[in-house]
Amino acid sequence: EGGVAKAAGFAITPEEGNGATVDTTQRKGAAPLDVTFTVTDVAVPAPAQVLWSFGDGTRSGRGSTSHRYTSPGNYVVEAEVSGNGQRQRAFQVIQVSAPGERVLEVTAQADPDRGLPPLSVLFTAQARNHVGSVTYLWDFGDASIPGEGASVRHLFTEEGLFLVVVTAFDDAGGEANDVV
Repeated sequence: EGGVAKAAGFAITPEEGNGATVDTTQRKGAAPLDVTFTVTDVAVPAPAQVLWSFGDGTRSGRGSTSHRYTSPGNYVVEAEVSGNGQRQRAFQVIQVSAPGERVLEVTAQADPDRGLPPLSVLFTAQARNHVGSVTYLWDFGDASIPGEGASVRHLFTEEGLFLVVVTAFDDAGGEANDVV
């Protein structure tokens, strides 16, 4: 939204106020990739502390922070906000490609992205930089049968945090994934 990538974490939980999100300056790009992170929609009362885990073994304790990714890969970033005996967690996935690499890209969305079980979620994906037609395969993160297609609906019956992965394949053998 407005040039800011929204949170990729997807949670089904009965806890109130667990809707924190991770905003980033960008979610995808070539190495070295500099990303600035901010956690928003925090319900933890002040004074609150933020602990960042960038998915590559490094951490930060600053509220708003930047990080440089130097190697290609997919990195799950976690922001844990705590204070006054309360805690919120939010996730974002950063995808780093090799320098100069032109690759198939896929972007996925979930609607809704949180709620109480049983929760029916519509997942949609869109590919860019593809050659020919694109095939989509979905892993819902709950040990269920994978879904297929650019748009799929899935019913989550248990509470928990689910990282849903869509993988796109094009006619030239390109492969890309995104996580919601």
